[in-house]
Amino acid sequence: MRPFSIVLLLLLHCVSMAAPAAAQEADAGVAEPDTTELAGLLAGLTPEELFLRASSSALQFEHMREPSRRILVGNHEESLPYLVTRLDTDDARERHALEDILVRMGPAAAEPVIEAFLVEAGRTETTRGARLAAAVLGKIGDVCAVDPLFSVHDHHDWKVRGAIGGALGRIGTAETVPPLVSLLADENEVVRKSAAVGLRRVAARARDDEQPDADAALALDRNVMESLARALGDQHYSVRYSSADALALIGEVALPLLLEVSEDGGNEARLVAIRATGRVGSRKALKPLVRTLGDSDWAVRAYAAAAIGAIGADGPSRRALERLVASDPHPFVVASATAALD
Repeated sequence: MRPFSIVLLLLLHCVSMAAPAAAQEADAGVAEPDTTELAGLLAGLTPEELFLRASSSALQFEHMREPSRRILVGNHEESLPYLVTRLDTDDARERHALEDILVRMGPAAAEPVIEAFLVEAGRTETTRGARLAAAVLGKIGDVCAVDPLFSVHDHHDWKVRGAIGGALGRIGTAETVPPLVSLLADENEVVRKSAAVGLRRVAARARDDEQPDADAALALDRNVMESLARALGDQHYSVRYSSADALALIGEVALPLLLEVSEDGGNEARLVAIRATGRVGSRKALKPLVRTLGDSDWAVRAYAAAAIGAIGADGPSRRALERLVASDPHPFVVASATAALD
C-alpha cells in the first residue's frame, strides 16, 4: 500500500473515533446554557437592563436576546413606560428590537405608543421617534390610532407624512379611507405612493375571498374612485401603478372611470388604466378595448391587446386581434396581440 493511502486511512480512523465522543458531549449538555439560572438572572433586571440585552449584538448577550424580549412583552405594564422613551434612538439595532417588542405586545401597547407618537411628532430637532411610532401603530393595526395619526398629516417633514400614510394603509379599514384619500393629494410623491398603496390594501380587504370587509367596500365610494382615477395621471410611476391596482381591485364598479381614462387621459395614465381594465376582467370592456386597438400610439395598442387577452377574447375582439397581427407595423404590438390570441 502506498504511504499516502496509509496516512489517509489513519486520518479517517481518528475522525471516526472522535465523532462518538463529540456526540456524547452534546448529549450530556456540555454546550447548553442553564436556562433555569438564566431565567432567574433576567427576572431580576430592570426594563432598561433587559432592553440592553434584547437589542445588543454583543456575543455575551446573544443567548439572552430572545428571553429578554419575551420578558419585556410579558411584563408590558412595567416595561412600556421605559420603552416608549427610546423611540427616538438613532441606534438601528435598538430601533429594530423596539419595533419587534412593541408590535408583539399588540393592542396593549397602542395607547402608550399613540401618546408617544403625538409627543414625538411635535418635536422639531428629530422625527425618528414619530416615524418609528407610526410604523409600530400600523403593524399593531388598532383603529384607535387612525385619528391621532391623521391629526398630524400636515407635518412639515414628508418622511413623517409618509410614515403616517404607511401606517394608515397597514391598518387598512374603512376608517382609514378618508385620511388616505387626503394624503393621495400630498405634494410629495412618497407620501402619495403610501396613500395609494394603503387604498389598494383597503380594496383588497374589501374583496377578500375568505372574509370580505363590507364596511371597507362601502367606504370605497365614487369620491375615492375619482381620486384614484386622477392619480393615474401622476408624474411618478409608483403612484400611477398603485392607484391603478386599487381601482382594479375595487372591480367592475370602477370600470367606467378606467375606460374614460383609457380613452381620454394622458398617455401614461392611459397605459395604467388599460392594464387595470384588463385586471378587472369584465367582458363589458371588450368593445371599448377593440376601439383602442386602432389608436395611433403603438404602446396603447399593445396594452389594449394584452388587456383583451387578460379578459378573454370573444368573436369580434378575436377577429380584431387577428387583423392586428396581420397588419400592425410594430413588433411589440404584434407580439402582444399574438399572446392575447393564444
